[in-house]
Amino acid sequence: MKLDHNSDKPLHIQAEEILRRLIESEEYKNGKLFPNEVELSEQLHISRNTLRQAINKLVRSEERRVGKE
Repeated sequence: MKLDHNSDKPLHIQAEEILRRLIESEEYKNGKLFPNEVELSEQLHISRNTLRQAINKLVRSEERRVGKE
């Protein structure tokens, strides 16, 4: 998992995309637990606040998706 710190795309958006891919991967669909917030932020080389932005955006998008069903 690596983010491009030189990209024009904000880090929280890049992190959101990585988290979404992980969530959809077979490894996590089969019940593997996600690393905690500290571990994830260290793995992605971003602050916990940036990681929280990504997580919150994922949660909001999922709430909107579920609300439409």
